[in-house]
Amino acid sequence: MAGLVARVHQLLAVHAVSVGGEACPSGTDIGLARFAEVSSAMQACLAVVAEVEAAREVDGHAHHGLLACGVGWGPVLVGPGGQVLGVPVARAVRLAVWAEGRGEVVISDAAREAWAAPEGLGVHGARGSAVQSLGFGFGHVADYR
Repeated sequence: MAGLVARVHQLLAVHAVSVGGEACPSGTDIGLARFAEVSSAMQACLAVVAEVEAAREVDGHAHHGLLACGVGWGPVLVGPGGQVLGVPVARAVRLAVWAEGRGEVVISDAAREAWAAPEGLGVHGARGSAVQSLGFGFGHVADYR
C-alpha cells in the first residue's frame, strides 16, 4: 500500500506541473497540489485518477476505495516548505476522505462555480443530508465520455 501511495504522490506531482500547478507536501497519504485555475486542478485530478484506475488489478479488490479526489477552491496560505493551509484545503481533504467510490472525484461548490466543465463532464449536486454532514456544498463529477 505504501508503494501505491508513493505512486499517487508522484503522479500528482507530474500531472500538476504539466498543467501549471505544483504538488505541495502534506506529510500524510493524502496528496495535495495548488493551481491557478480550477480547470487545471480538474485536469490533473482526472488524469491521476485515470492512470491509477488503469493500473489496478482486474478484480479491483486489493485497494478498493483507496483513491478519491477532492477539489476545493479559494485563497490559501502557503507556509514553510510549501505546505498549503486554508478552508479550500480542508474542504478538499474532507471531500477526498468522504468520497465513497473508488476513483470518485468530488468538488466543492466554490470549485464547481469556478469550473467550466468541458463537454462530456458534468457535476451532480450532493443531497441535503450529505451536505449537512460535511457542512458545505459539493458535487460529484460524472464523466460521460
